[in-house]
Amino acid sequence: MAGLKADVNLDASSARASDVQDHVRAVAGRDAPLFSWRAMVFSEEPVLAQAFISAFAAHQVLGLPLASRAAVEVEGGWRTDAQWFHQAGVPVAWPVAGYPEYHTDGDIPSAMDLADLEHVAAAAADLTARIATLPVGPVPPQAR
Repeated sequence: MAGLKADVNLDASSARASDVQDHVRAVAGRDAPLFSWRAMVFSEEPVLAQAFISAFAAHQVLGLPLASRAAVEVEGGWRTDAQWFHQAGVPVAWPVAGYPEYHTDGDIPSAMDLADLEHVAAAAADLTARIATLPVGPVPPQAR
């Protein structure tokens, strides 16, 4: 872990939230925008956090910006392996879309939003290139 600058975590980054979308589709005849239930979770490291939010927004990937400490309070813990990077001091950027099928037998390719997934992939590539030249520091011990 000591040699890592950051972790761009793409676990559950693009999916159709059936618990929300099924109701919206029944009333409106189409899905609501994905950003309605996506959280942009990031470690308490300001350089990565700002680069993450701006790079993803530039690629139409939007969501509620949420520092990791707040995300842990809401969820009761990390729901992804990125926790191990964060706890080791490696800053994490995680665009997570909440959906009830996450980590269940229903978590299958058809749950993904393919158009959004293309935006996520482009944003992740852009952010990764930016990280290489940014002065990203470790997660402060008090934020782990």
